[in-house]
Order: sequence, then C-alpha cells, then structure tokens
Amino acid sequence: MAQWCLYIYIYIYIYIYISSISGKRAGAGPVGPTPAQDRRNQGPYNDSSSPTDQTSKKTSVNLDPAGMYLPVGIYSKIVPFLIDSGSSITLVSKETFENLPEEIKQTRKKGKKTLWLADGSQVENKGTLRLDMEVGGAVLEHEVHIADIGSDAILGLDFLMNHHCLLDWNNGVIKLNGKDVALQSKKGQAGIFRVKVTETVIVPS
Repeated sequence: MAQWCLYIYIYIYIYIYISSISGKRAGAGPVGPTPAQDRRNQGPYNDSSSPTDQTSKKTSVNLDPAGMYLPVGIYSKIVPFLIDSGSSITLVSKETFENLPEEIKQTRKKGKKTLWLADGSQVENKGTLRLDMEVGGAVLEHEVHIADIGSDAILGLDFLMNHHCLLDWNNGVIKLNGKDVALQSKKGQAGIFRVKVTETVIVPS
C-alpha cells in the first residue's frame, strides 16, 4: 500500500512540474501589438512623410482670357488684336481698315462669306484682304475679314492654327515660332465675339 502511495505522489509531482513549465512557455513574452498593428495605430497623419504635408503649392498669374490682346505690327502701326479662339476667322474693324495705307486698302476683295455672331445676329462682311502681320519679330501673312466689330481687331482660331500658336494663359504669353510674346490686358474692354462664317454654294440646275 505504501508503494502505491509513493507512485501516486511521484505522478502528481511530475504532472505539476510539467504544467508549470508549459505555463511559462505560453506566457514567456509580454503580449503586445505586432509591428503591422503599430503602423496602423499611428494613423495616416502621424507619419511625417505624409503626401498631404508634402503637397507643393503652385501660384499662377490670374489672367482673364476674355480680355487678352496680342500687339500686332501692321505697316508701322501697332494694332491690339483681341484673342478669341471661339471666332473661326480673324477680323479687323472698319476703322482699322481705314487707317491702312492706301495701296493696301486697294487690295481688298469682296467678302464671299456671311458672318454670324454667337447670338445669331448677322454682321456685314465688308471684304477681305491679306495683311503682313508682325508678331514677336516675325512677319506673317494672313487673310483678314473687315466688319463692324466691337474691337480694333480679333485674332481668330484660323490664325492660331495656321501659324501653330500656343496660348499660355497662366504666364500671359503666346508661343510663336519658339518665342514667347507677351499678351496685354485691357480692363473693361473684354469680350468674346465668336464670329462664325457660312458660304453660299450655288448648285447648277
């Protein structure tokens, strides 16, 4: 009987010893967040390299495209052309035409196109002529229409496309032949005319 009691005592001792070792291993280190959890707990605004903090601020010149003019030299006179990419053609006013040299005015041809404004009203076409227009030191030949308009002249989309012009409103320049030409602004004289043209086509019967 005493022998059986000894066996039981040894068995209990071994069981307690093994249990104590297993408990130490299970709780060997302090329980804490993983590195990934640490990063999540920091939040998006705790990182000094946050994209929000590093966003660069750019400043630009605020210019009104509706009131930007390009100074154009026409036979020793500077004529301010209102830049209007909404106008399909380039025009000069009747007053600007009258100030041209007489020999140039005599080259005027009859206007074959009907001119329309954006509001649907018709503008009388008083003819066309080709002018030598000096812009940024370069002389460009271009056809202009003559009409009663509310500006000295209008630089239309035809000129911008034919001469590969690039408008940079932010810096207030027009790029022509690789050169930047400064634009001018006239306060109180802004306007978008958006002149369109139609041609009468006669179909033989």
